[in-house]
Amino acid sequence: MLPSTGWSWPERALAAGAAGSFGIAMLHVAIALVGGDAYAYFGAADLARADAVGSIMPALLTVGAAAVFALFGVYALAAVRPGRPILPVRWLPWPVLGLRVITAIYLLRGGVLITQSYLRLQGEEVPARLFVFSAVALALGVLQLWGILGLRRGAAADVAVQ
Repeated sequence: MLPSTGWSWPERALAAGAAGSFGIAMLHVAIALVGGDAYAYFGAADLARADAVGSIMPALLTVGAAAVFALFGVYALAAVRPGRPILPVRWLPWPVLGLRVITAIYLLRGGVLITQSYLRLQGEEVPARLFVFSAVALALGVLQLWGILGLRRGAAADVAVQ
């Protein structure tokens, strides 16, 4: 049995969302290191072609995306322990709004599953990996939404007790 963290389920959901964002950031760094074949596999044919001719732009864009996903993870992790965060980051602008926007981005990206499913039903060729990417985004969005709503509910309960 794993030791207890003392975290509530919403805090665990946010921590899982943060871990997912950090994982996506690491994946983007790995893609930049592998280069053209990875760009092509993950659906960035333009970046693969640019990489093939020696451009540094694909690597810069991919590492930039990795930095954005890492920042998404920082926002989620900073919200894990309100009042005594496990990642006390004071420089984050608009932490509540930022986390809500990030959650909306993940949910919207995950919502592409609906379009992908429709296209597949219409006989269009949609690679299975695109379904996986959308499902991961949807899962991260749901985890973070669960964390946000749960912490709001918990904060309201704490105010009611006082």
